[in-house]
Amino acid sequence: VNVSGKWGYINREGDMVIEPTLDDVLDFSEGRASANVGGRWGFINRRGEVVINHTFDFAGRFTEGLASVMSRGVWSFIDKSGFKFKNLQFYNAWGFSEGLACVEIGGTWGYIDKQGKLAIKPSFSSAREFSEGLARVQKNGKWGYIDVKGGMVIVFDFEEANDFLEGLASVRKNGAWGFIDRTGKFVIKPDRKSTRLNSSHTDISRM
Repeated sequence: VNVSGKWGYINREGDMVIEPTLDDVLDFSEGRASANVGGRWGFINRRGEVVINHTFDFAGRFTEGLASVMSRGVWSFIDKSGFKFKNLQFYNAWGFSEGLACVEIGGTWGYIDKQGKLAIKPSFSSAREFSEGLARVQKNGKWGYIDVKGGMVIVFDFEEANDFLEGLASVRKNGAWGFIDRTGKFVIKPDRKSTRLNSSHTDISRM
């Protein structure tokens, strides 16, 4: 919650459990929250104690035991002790999901495993995290979906696309939003009356 320009945390009962002294924060994940103090990012625990010092230009959420962090324009990964994997350094990076993280190398995006080895060769203009075994990737301005081995599952056919949730993903084609299944088939046909559909399946307007 934000109080007079500072961020803190409340519990489900609405009680303040971490006082609003932070300049910016992300949600808790795996018992840690990324927090900004004085323009530098680090991590706190659920008691508000600093567990990884505020030394980063930015720090993402912990997923699968690792978090992406950025210093001096270079992205890398740390574990929960704060140990930085110096062999994992990239132009940009998202967090790990389903054992893989999407990273930018030389202007294109691919995926690495937790040992830092390339699992899916960089060949995409943009990429996102895996969800339910599929990840959305972009080429030539269009989005499609790949599996964890890099195989093309749903061809590049969409102007925008969101993650799969409960077997469905919202996508925009020819200016209209609809839902596809894991084969790429529309189960809810595109409707121009809908201005936005997201992966939560709830953000639907003017339907």
